[in-house]
Amino acid sequence: MVVILIFVLNQITSGNDLHEGAQNKLTRVSLSLMVSEVIRGDILYGRLQPGVRLAQQELSERFGVSRMPIRDALRQLTFEGYLVQDVGSRCRVATLSRQDIIDTFVVEGVLHGYAARRFTERATDEELADLQARHDEMDASQDDPEKYGALNWQFHRKINYLSNSRKVVAALKTIAMTMPRDFAVEFPEWVPGSNQEHAQIVAAMIQRDGAHVEGLMQKHIGVRGLEVVHYLESKGVELV
Repeated sequence: MVVILIFVLNQITSGNDLHEGAQNKLTRVSLSLMVSEVIRGDILYGRLQPGVRLAQQELSERFGVSRMPIRDALRQLTFEGYLVQDVGSRCRVATLSRQDIIDTFVVEGVLHGYAARRFTERATDEELADLQARHDEMDASQDDPEKYGALNWQFHRKINYLSNSRKVVAALKTIAMTMPRDFAVEFPEWVPGSNQEHAQIVAAMIQRDGAHVEGLMQKHIGVRGLEVVHYLESKGVELV
């Protein structure tokens, strides 16, 4: 995955219209985001336990990048509360807060719910038909978690952008950066229930019941927080 992403970044930044300094900055930021996303997932899925020390050199070798984007990624994860610094300014995995995990999904659910309500009240018949088609495609992809996960992201992205609220989309982007996006791959057992919830949401949208859509979407997103907490506890991960 790392090799593929680096290749894509090189293609993006290879144009003559970009100054070399701008290219380097873009590559560094993009690599930092990639690294932070992987480490964030490792922490949230319990693969990195609280107290584990993260050494920049080891991470640099793991991801095949210089220490600068590693340093940026660790700084971002510390800001988000996933890491803490010990006396020697070394980064260690923080003990996660049960309530913080739940609250993150609750807040995200509120934003998604509001966007879904706005979409329902503004959507054309053609846009609703397109959303139904996307759901049908997801329904047929339940046995392929990676494909389902990608389609799920596109499904929610369409709703959010067609809500026509730049503020909500901006807020959702900020929250999304602090949470992994591959839940379908990590927890394929969630897919059938998630897809049933999508079916209920789409049906309520077609009925133009914005208030009901908002409630369904809030629950759809919010419940994932409880599921993550239960998963971590089942793995023996220490939560406070």
